[in-house]
Amino acid sequence: RNPELRGGGITHQMGNAWGMAHHFATIETAAYQSFFATVKPDLLTVMLGTNDMCNGWHPNEYREQLDQLLLKFRRSASQASILVMSCASCPFDRLQQAKDFDHQAAEAARQANAGFLSINDFL
Repeated sequence: RNPELRGGGITHQMGNAWGMAHHFATIETAAYQSFFATVKPDLLTVMLGTNDMCNGWHPNEYREQLDQLLLKFRRSASQASILVMSCASCPFDRLQQAKDFDHQAAEAARQANAGFLSINDFL
């Protein structure tokens, strides 16, 4: 928490468009530890899965990568809360597949003691 912000916040973005869970899961824990030691996050928001789904990854493969990433986040920023946001259906005719990814993301969040929000509930 930064008292100079007077109730505001600073947002840092990691990654870019078209990122997939395995891109972030394969980053060394030490890199996350260094980054989080510098920015001292209160909240880590994870929104991954749409590109995994659209590129043919199986929900179980996505889950394995998400589990690894959340473990690295917990080890690197134990003071931060984590919110996992599920992926949106891509394209919109893959609603069942999106629900499968939602289920995996929800379970990964539960296992990591993180919050979960389904984007598909708002579509």
